[in-house]
Amino acid sequence: MLESKLLSSLFLWGDNMLIRVRFFGDMKNYLKKSQMTIEIPHGSTIREFIFELSENVDVNLLDKFVDKDEIRSGIRILVNGRNISHLQGLETVLEDRDLVSILPVAGGG
Repeated sequence: MLESKLLSSLFLWGDNMLIRVRFFGDMKNYLKKSQMTIEIPHGSTIREFIFELSENVDVNLLDKFVDKDEIRSGIRILVNGRNISHLQGLETVLEDRDLVSILPVAGGG
């Protein structure tokens, strides 16, 4: 019985990946944290990641980050230092241990 549970948990763990997340600026203050790690299914896109992240922080970040199928102009999302707008945008596929950085765009005058 114990062996079955252990194998089952190893199998389930193998279907997920860990994503490191860093928050900057207003996002860091709003969420009251600068970083975290979340577990999401293998093959998840940035869009799916945002949904899972929303579940973890209990805030609807999809509405805050996405407008009409694009990242809002006031937000930058980087995967391993690369802006997702230079990758596949919301359809960028994440890999295990990726680092996702979420930055508000600084503005002013």
